[in-house]
Amino acid sequence: MVAGLGAQAIGYGWVAAIAATGMSSYLLAAALTAAGIGTSLCFPTVANAVMGSVPPSEAGVASGSNSAIREIGGVFGVAVLAAVFTSRGGYTSPHAFIEGFRPALWVGAGFSALGMIAALPGVRRTAKEKQPAAPELVAAA
Repeated sequence: MVAGLGAQAIGYGWVAAIAATGMSSYLLAAALTAAGIGTSLCFPTVANAVMGSVPPSEAGVASGSNSAIREIGGVFGVAVLAAVFTSRGGYTSPHAFIEGFRPALWVGAGFSALGMIAALPGVRRTAKEKQPAAPELVAAA
């Protein structure tokens, strides 16, 4: 999750940093690829963590809750970034578009970075869970 959110933050920040009228499509594609790779690393990891944290009898509830929260997060993200975009720019000209686009992407990168911070406790917990158990003493016969 942390690596995926990091790649997503880097990708969004990269797009925000290079956004300009007449920019190279190849450069934009590379930056968006970084963000997309981050997203594809994050979503399955979250689903795996959710499903692995509940007993099999609760799998349906956990899966439904994960999907609902993911959708709510998407709606919230679109609403916040659209509000940032419209407060700074708009669709009246290419220059106005870039003036709204850049800050919206910086906010998206910031949310991804905050997500990294929120995911860090899970990394520590998982590392502790994967430590090998102490070998049990076997009585000699």
